[in-house]
Amino acid sequence: MPTSRESVIVDTSAWVAFLRDDARHQDTADLVEDLIEAQTAVFVGPVIAELAQGARGARELHTIEGLIGLLPYEEATVDDWRETGEVVRGLRARGITLPFPDTMIAVLAKRRGLPVLTLDRHFVHLPVRQLPHDS
Repeated sequence: MPTSRESVIVDTSAWVAFLRDDARHQDTADLVEDLIEAQTAVFVGPVIAELAQGARGARELHTIEGLIGLLPYEEATVDDWRETGEVVRGLRARGITLPFPDTMIAVLAKRRGLPVLTLDRHFVHLPVRQLPHDS
């Protein structure tokens, strides 16, 4: 659980659990709701792009756009992009191939000292602090 008022980068998988009221991941959906209410859920570019491309209809897209307008956003810098490339290269050298957006999310979180709320298990390979979540 984050400390009071600690900002958290919410990964796409956690947003989907919240947006679709996924009973299998109710604890995660509830935590996202708490983070929204506290305005400590943070968006990053890869998450916005993934949510937009996967939105189920105009209603869900409208909800996503409203949340993007409400919550903090962390912009990627040149150094973030450079480090993401280095992390991808290092993982690949170890035989690990992960989605590029998730690698960027992890780098943004690490460089800003923020945890990530995600349901994606492959984040264990990335240099980031994860919030506990339901499986």
